[in-house]
Amino acid sequence: MILSLIYSCIASVYVHMGGGRHPYYIGLDQTAAAVRMISIGNIPGIISVAIPKLAVAVLLVRLLNPARYQKAILYTLTLSCVVMQTLCAVFLWVQCTPTAGLWNLVKYKPKCWDLNAVINYFIFAGSYSIFVDLYLAIYPMTVLWGLQINRPKKIGLSCVLGLGIL
Repeated sequence: MILSLIYSCIASVYVHMGGGRHPYYIGLDQTAAAVRMISIGNIPGIISVAIPKLAVAVLLVRLLNPARYQKAILYTLTLSCVVMQTLCAVFLWVQCTPTAGLWNLVKYKPKCWDLNAVINYFIFAGSYSIFVDLYLAIYPMTVLWGLQINRPKKIGLSCVLGLGIL
């Protein structure tokens, strides 16, 4: 929550600085300052998406007491997702040399990685994050469906654990 709040504050400052507007209207210097601001803000924003998955995995392990292999799957999926998202934050900053070239192409004339490779990795990491979210949502439903309780309780518990509905 704290990382999301930090990202939201930085994104608000970015918009206030003119972020999202065409450089023609706010000038190249103001555009560079805004892009630098959102580049900084993306770090807590990206990581704030991954870390809660670990908390959900720990909660599911404690509540559902899964088999050893299922624990390994839960922890492997969530930890690999955190690593991939952290790499996204790192790649965001190291893709150009010097880093300042990310927000001021004219002044620094940076040497950057292939943009398609960076974008493809970000798409892959985001897709993997969605897969982990789906797994963490569906797993409790499969466990609960095997219990000997009436159907309305199974549906209710599945919604609470799998979909986060309270």
